[in-house]
Order: sequence, then structure tokens, then C-alpha cells
Amino acid sequence: MDRLTKIFSYFLCAAGTLALVPGCEKDNGTDIPDREESSITISVSLAPETRSDVTPGDGSYINRCVMQAFTVAEDGTLAAFGEKMTVAVSDKTAAFNDIHLLGGQDYRLIFWADCTNDEAGLGDYIYNTSELPDVRLLSSRITVNDDRCDGFFGIYDIDRENGLPESINVTLKRPFGQLNLFATDYDEAEVIPHSTSLSFIDAGLPVGMNLHTGEIEYSTQLVTSRPSALPVATDDKGAYLGFCYIFAPDDAPYELPAFYLNFVDADGMVIIDPYRFQSGISIQANVKSNVTGALLTENGI
Repeated sequence: MDRLTKIFSYFLCAAGTLALVPGCEKDNGTDIPDREESSITISVSLAPETRSDVTPGDGSYINRCVMQAFTVAEDGTLAAFGEKMTVAVSDKTAAFNDIHLLGGQDYRLIFWADCTNDEAGLGDYIYNTSELPDVRLLSSRITVNDDRCDGFFGIYDIDRENGLPESINVTLKRPFGQLNLFATDYDEAEVIPHSTSLSFIDAGLPVGMNLHTGEIEYSTQLVTSRPSALPVATDDKGAYLGFCYIFAPDDAPYELPAFYLNFVDADGMVIIDPYRFQSGISIQANVKSNVTGALLTENGI
């Protein structure tokens, strides 16, 4: 890649984690007899508030948190225990109050936090959580330049031999890599786009994840995004042309399929030939992939 530079960096902890913290300091197990019910309270705390439009990836758009408890069989399979619970996140905090579990069972608690809107209430807006532990895009499109597509997940296991805890502490992490695209030729371009979009020209884009196993779900069809206005954030790597959250494995980088970066004006008309990225751009969960190059005056690699 002689005309592009790829830079990978880990998300800043202050901007890239949600922490589930206990309501009290004690977290040792309580000896609850088999099948006897016990109550647990879970508090959720997010990073200090900053403006996401200016700093994509700070998590400030997260406004709901979902939790589903599962019992764990001897063979490791999960069975939902009770109903999925969803609570609002306000001022970067939320609480699951009076969670009832039965003693004598192994549990896996799975958490998902993301952004919803007023119309959806606390329901799904960008990501489909109706089949937890699977989470996937709610539509067949991805969205670019929109920090509302950020999200976090976490897992907490309860071993029957240790009893039910009185409080728990869980740190959530991203299931996404953040792809960032920067132009080094912004001042040389004859026209400047109002919006950008991505068009993947091969199948294989990650579109979902099993939060229990970490297994990624890949698209079997071509995936595109609608044009979205350029990010207002600034960066010394070049002019910020776009960013996108993409499900990604945690243990090793995943090479994205080939895609086009499209440039349009305020009316949605193409004004510059798209830039073609061949396969070779890699993403990894909770890692920023920064790609820089002459994206406005050249047409791809």
C-alpha cells in the first residue's frame, strides 16, 4: 500500500469503556440453597460526558443498556432465564434493580449497551437484540459518520459452587473496530464532498456477533451505506472523510472485503470518482484502524 498509510491504535479507556460497577463494595458469593431466590442490584456507569460529534468513539450517545440472564448447562449451552431487561442510561449511569436469580445454578449474564431514539423508546434502533446472545444490524445497511452506531457488551459468569454474589462488577468493551478514513490531499481537491458513503463490492462484511461465543456473522450479500455528512471532528492525520463501526474479532485482525468510498454533494449527486480500497484493510475489536492517503485526487489502489 504505497499510497496509503494504516495506523492502528487502541481506543482510549476513558472514551471506550462502559463499566458495570457494584452498588456496594462487597462482591463475595452468598450461600443460597438450591432453587432459593436471591436478589442482586447492578449499577452501570459510563465515561464522563464529552461531545461525540467532535470526538467519535467517546460513548456519549449510549442511552440504553440491555441484560439477559442465561442458565448454563453441563455441555455449555445457554437457556434464557427470565425476560430480557432494558433500562435507560441517564447522565452516563443506569441501574438494574432487584434482579432475581435462583441458587444452585450456573449463570451467564450478557449485557449490551447502545443508542436508541425517542420513537423506539428503549427498543432496538440500530442493532437487533431480539435473539440474544446474537446481536446484529437491524437493517441490511451499515451507517457511516454517525457515532450513534457505537455500542458495548459484557459478560459475567456465576458459578453455582461459589454461590450467588451480592453485587457484581463488569467492564463492557466494544465488539467493533472503528474504521477511520483521512484525506491528505484535501487542499488539492477541485471540489469537496458534502457527504461520503461506503459500498462493499464483495460479500463477507461482519454484520453481527454472538456475544456468548464471540463468533462473527458475515454478510452473504453486498452491503452499502447511505451518504452521510462528513464528520466535524478534526485530526492531524488529514481531513476526516468518514468513520464506521464494524463488528470485528477480538483475538486477531480481520481483513475487510474490497469497498468503494463514494463522494457526493448536498443533493446526493456524485461529484468525484469513488476511491476503491482493495482487500487488505484490517479491523479488530476495540481498535481504531486509521487509513490515510490521497483519497480525493486518486481513484484507488
